[in-house]
Amino acid sequence: MEWIVKTLDMWNVKACVLRTDQEPSIIAIAEKVKQKRSAETILQTSPRRSHQSLGACERWHRTVQEELRALKTQLELDANVEVATSDNISVWMVGHASWALHRFHKSRSWG
Repeated sequence: MEWIVKTLDMWNVKACVLRTDQEPSIIAIAEKVKQKRSAETILQTSPRRSHQSLGACERWHRTVQEELRALKTQLELDANVEVATSDNISVWMVGHASWALHRFHKSRSWG
């Protein structure tokens, strides 16, 4: 939760809406993020079985997965090692893939 709050602050996000699906664990995380933020944070839960209501988020998730696979493949080729999901570098790669996409990805809607 601290990472989410720090990232939102670093991006200078003031008021925001956190939209989640119905999964209790993600709702709990969103509630804790709201508690820790000083800026207005509105929580929304999408309707059951409504993948379209989270379409942009689902697409972003897919893009991060693609970037993560590319990072993992390149590391394995360059270092001639096999990276397991339990390796410490795997945790770092997830954060790095997300950061790199946020920093360098050209969105069709944002230009």
